[in-house]
Amino acid sequence: MELIRTRSEKWPAKLAAHFASSVNAQDYSGKTALMFAAKGAGVVGSRRGNLTIIRQLMEFGANVSLRNNRGVTALGVAQTENNDSPSLANQPVIDFLKRTAIEQRALTELHRNNHCTFDANGELILQPKPAQ
Repeated sequence: MELIRTRSEKWPAKLAAHFASSVNAQDYSGKTALMFAAKGAGVVGSRRGNLTIIRQLMEFGANVSLRNNRGVTALGVAQTENNDSPSLANQPVIDFLKRTAIEQRALTELHRNNHCTFDANGELILQPKPAQ
């Protein structure tokens, strides 16, 4: 979270890697680094999140479905910022987080319901798991 507060995507690689394991840590209000990155900030009060930082957080394993103490996800934070912006400046962040949320949910459901293997040709083989 502290790296996010700088609003810079030029983090020292070793430092960023050191903190990567805490990418889903939540502060006292339940906010994650992803939520901070999805929210506009800065001296001029931009309503645009930082998509470059968000992508870096996703590479570290950020979970888009985590909720803060008010029940809001990073996508919800980004949408609020966009709704408050006359220029809809946060739309790229919203679009990215929506795609990512769908991908994360789809992968979770895929692995929950199927055994996934690959054949010698590299083709994905899905075998449904028995109903529990």
